[in-house]
Parts: sequence; C-alpha cells; structure tokens
Amino acid sequence: MPRLAELHQIDAPGCDQVVSRFTDRAKFSELNSAAVTEDNYFSRRRENAKHPVASHAKEFFRKLRRFRRPTGAMLVVLGPDGAGKSTVINALESGLAPFFRRYRYIHFRPGFGDAASGGSTGKPNTDPHGQKPRSLPSSWLKVGYYTADYISSYARTLRTQLAASTLIIFDRYYQDLLVDPKRFRLCGCELLLKLLAPLIPKPMLYLVLDAEPEAIHARKPELPLEELTRQREIFRQFAQSEHRAVIIPTGGDETETLTFALKTVVRKIAERETER
Repeated sequence: MPRLAELHQIDAPGCDQVVSRFTDRAKFSELNSAAVTEDNYFSRRRENAKHPVASHAKEFFRKLRRFRRPTGAMLVVLGPDGAGKSTVINALESGLAPFFRRYRYIHFRPGFGDAASGGSTGKPNTDPHGQKPRSLPSSWLKVGYYTADYISSYARTLRTQLAASTLIIFDRYYQDLLVDPKRFRLCGCELLLKLLAPLIPKPMLYLVLDAEPEAIHARKPELPLEELTRQREIFRQFAQSEHRAVIIPTGGDETETLTFALKTVVRKIAERETER
C-alpha cells in the first residue's frame, strides 16, 4: 500500500486506472481510499521532520507495525510441469509491480535466505523421475534440511523483505515434496512430510494451476499421463482443504487465465488492507 500511495501522489488518475483493471468497484473504492489515506500519512511525515525526536519515534513504531503486519506479499504457484507456472508468474510480476517496492523470485526453496542465489536454480529437468531414490535415512535427512531452509530463511530474511514491501513469488514450494517425492529422490517420507508441514511458513496465497492432464502432457511430455493425473488430483485436494489456496484454470484462453490470476491476488491485497 505505501507503493500504491506513492504512485497515487505522482499520478492519481493513472494509479486509479491501473487498480480498476484488476478489481471490482467495491474493492477499487477501498484501495483508492487507503491510498489517499497513505497520501495524508506522507504529508504528516514531512511535518514531523520539523521535530526529529518525535519523527524518529514514529518511524520506529511504523517499522515495527510493518514487521508485525508486512505490506509485502508472498505467493506460491503450484501445479504439475506444463500447467503454465512460468507464464502466470511472469504476468504476476509485471501486473503487480505498482503495488510493491521490490520483487523476488524463488524456485522451490529459499536457499537459507541467500537473495543472490534466489534458492534452487530452477533449471529445466527433462527427466524428473530418472534418478535413483535416496536411502530412507538419507531421505529423512534431506526432508529435515528442506524444512530447516524454509523456517530459517523466513525468519532471517523473507519476513524482513515482506516488511519492506517486497513481492515474493515461489515457483514450487514444500507441497511439491508431498505431491512428487520422486522428483526430489525421496522415499518413505510421506508421514514425516505431513508431520512437518504445519511448521512451514504460509504464504498470502497458494495459486494452484489446473488443467486437463492431456493438455499438460501435450505441453510437457516428460511424465506419463497417469502420473500427471495423479499429481493433478493431489493438487486439487490440497486446494480444496487449504483456505489460502485458489485454483487457477489454465486450460482455456491465456488472457482470461492471467486476468483471473491477477484479480485474485489484487482482491486478496484489498481484503488485507481493509483489515489493517
């Protein structure tokens, strides 16, 4: 919202036009009102500069409030290979840019907070089930390693970045370990993964991309149709059981899909801002 307020100061009509593209009239009014309120807030900050002690105190409490209730957003995009994750993520990055100061893309895991690495490399895997599974002890250790990465990275860096109005988008997340353990060479870890799942930091939204297995297989035939059908069903079950999750159909018109994804996120941002 601070970024939206700054844009509102620079070009109020243009800002209103951008926001109105992605939300309905009621939510647009809420966002516009919040932006104007932030305009007044920046005016007060200029006045407070005349009183340094009071200004520093207010700034400290403002940052504390932001850390407790970040103005950034963490999104997780899930779905089988070929469901359209890259296309949706690119649209979210460009479409949501006016709402945030910074953007960070992370593939699968944060890499213990290393912003330079951005987590795992995300290089295309043309044979996701081709490697030999790890032993049971090694698989359990790997799950512990992944879990520590998610928890420590969120505490050390991601939370701070969210407080600084950063848009963080994950391409894959912890749920992929449960849906497709073969990809990560895990065996005998389903119960352990389910036990540790409540400890993993939750995003603002899970965007679960969904399409017919035949359509996905036509885009990326690396996995058998039966495996894609199985993965799709597990992702859909997750979306139906998780209140933060929204299913994004990707089997139809691409423009409609991307518009729906953007509107879904913007509505969630508007709802969050009205609750502050």
